[in-house]
Amino acid sequence: MPRDLSPVVWTPGEGSERTLREAAGAAGRADLVVLFEGIECFGDWLELLAADAHAEASIATASAMLSGGRFVPAPLPAGGDLAEAAARVAAHSAHLRPRLSEPHPGCVLLRRSALDAAGLAPDDDHASVAAALADFAERCTALGLAHVLADDVLAAGAPAAPAPGEADRLDAAYPHRPAARELDARTESPGEHAALLASRGLDKLSVTIDARSLGPARAGTQVHAIELIAALGRTGEVQLRIITPPDLDPQVQAAFEQIDDLTLLPYEQAAKPDMLADAVLGAQSMAAGFRSVETDGAQRAAAMLADLL
Repeated sequence: MPRDLSPVVWTPGEGSERTLREAAGAAGRADLVVLFEGIECFGDWLELLAADAHAEASIATASAMLSGGRFVPAPLPAGGDLAEAAARVAAHSAHLRPRLSEPHPGCVLLRRSALDAAGLAPDDDHASVAAALADFAERCTALGLAHVLADDVLAAGAPAAPAPGEADRLDAAYPHRPAARELDARTESPGEHAALLASRGLDKLSVTIDARSLGPARAGTQVHAIELIAALGRTGEVQLRIITPPDLDPQVQAAFEQIDDLTLLPYEQAAKPDMLADAVLGAQSMAAGFRSVETDGAQRAAAMLADLL
């Protein structure tokens, strides 16, 4: 598609009797965005979706993440207003654009080059747009074209589903389809990983530091641990949980209590399974890692962790 042509957005069922094939034809030489009924998008979603779809020549479709779909950044606001969450997802996305077996029927951009190459099934082959879209995806896959998740675009709503019986017919027509969709559904799939990374802007990173070495005595290891905790606290982007010894230095405790979003956890409490952290930094590991860099070890550690935020 010439990049000066804006994608054409089509919502099936919203006062439109067109089929997917007719909508693609009416779009002329432009890409077609299928925005299913009930899906709400925010901000610069169209520009971002188009950029994801055109990131590589082999991409056929790009699908937005859906708040009611499989790949969902978390935590989303309970009130349902996703505009700010969508902006944060766009700002913190890693732009991985993971491969999918087929597009997620919610907000999907179909590239004109893929429509030209693969074509669409006759209108009477599928009763629903979702099934026609899945069939188009399989045609593209057979040509070596890819489907990606736009991991910087979050839309509100749930994906559509093929009409009853259509999924079985699709599986019969494309025997590899069930296995490919099972790969998408794995908890460790690339799509899940991309959604997790896109979640970084929705909440602070939770870090637990094992600081049981911070007793009455204070040497290089203790100084580095204190500086690291203070440096992380100053970022304002981290929820800190500090595992403390029974004899925590009162001055250190008073200093830690001045840091926002910092919780002191006595070791006996922190050892419970439900208190395990998202990230655990052992005091012994810090000593081994930074003992030879007395002046800036803590700052370097804070900088490395800041890259994760």
